[in-house]
Amino acid sequence: MIQSHGIEEFRYDELTLDFLQDHLFTFWGVMVLLIIVSEVGRYIVKWKRLELESELKREMLARGMSAEEIKTVMDAGNKRQLKAADCRSNSSADSIRQKN
Repeated sequence: MIQSHGIEEFRYDELTLDFLQDHLFTFWGVMVLLIIVSEVGRYIVKWKRLELESELKREMLARGMSAEEIKTVMDAGNKRQLKAADCRSNSSADSIRQKN
């Protein structure tokens, strides 16, 4: 802060340095940015997955598949993803047991 003719003026570079030197401000700023980026990324992945599923369903309808066949195909994909997630969680649990 500088004084000229009795009026206090803020200098931009001093104000910026004060914020950068405040580690708590930097920490929370980074945390907020990480949360925002992860949530936006999660939304984009979910949106893309739904877009691909709807495109697949349209293609199956164009090929003349019945609703029951489409449901069977979509359920098979979901079961496969759940099984893969289950295998990953079991393998990490096994590795923890082996360490102990």
